[in-house]
Amino acid sequence: DGEKHKAVNLLAKNLASLGYNVFVPRIPLLMQLNISNDNVDWIRYIYNMIQDRKDVDNKNIMGFGISYRGGMLLKASLQEEFQRNPLKSIYLYGSGCNTDTILRFITKGEFEVGGEIRKITPHDWGLTVFFHHFMDEIDFGFDKKQIKEVIQLRVSGQKEKSNDKIKLLNNKELNIINAIMKGDINSEVQKIVDQILKNKAKYIDDLSCKKACKDIATKVFILHGANDNMIPYTESIQLDELFPDSELL
Repeated sequence: DGEKHKAVNLLAKNLASLGYNVFVPRIPLLMQLNISNDNVDWIRYIYNMIQDRKDVDNKNIMGFGISYRGGMLLKASLQEEFQRNPLKSIYLYGSGCNTDTILRFITKGEFEVGGEIRKITPHDWGLTVFFHHFMDEIDFGFDKKQIKEVIQLRVSGQKEKSNDKIKLLNNKELNIINAIMKGDINSEVQKIVDQILKNKAKYIDDLSCKKACKDIATKVFILHGANDNMIPYTESIQLDELFPDSELL
């Protein structure tokens, strides 16, 4: 929830203190950690609402996309509502470019620098969201109801209930949940991940914003933390290489 996101609130308050009107939309699908392209329609709807406000100069609207939402904002900026009245500029922070390389990082901790594969421990939240999103596509070889409930509780912020549920799991279920929650993939979970990446390759490719980048005429400013363990900084380097007009800060 936006009200509980301290970092986003701090950023919004800082911008507001400089005289900007700041709007932090709560997109229902993203609140449920649904990362599908359906979010683009919600961003279009929200943009229309902002443009129609009397306290907004609709010729001077900037868009700010953080993490995964950055890619959704880029896709939305090519839609009719944005094309009629383009954003003044776009700011991206910690955003991804290629869903395939993002998922490779989330699930394996791998990213490429200068043709060399580097490896660090990714944030466990990324793997949790991955399994949450693709849960209905997964065949564990046994009833996944208990695992699904644990992950649903975790992503909805009910950590204590999730931990209580974990205590009721059998050894097979516990082995999988521990690997997911700790971001420490074992061979069994890695096999499941590899199968999803293979079976959902087209869907994963469609989630990427890389194909949209070349068509974005708006000036894009890109920021990324060098030690980001959710989305590697190399994603921002990819973005900067694809935009016609961008600045990597």
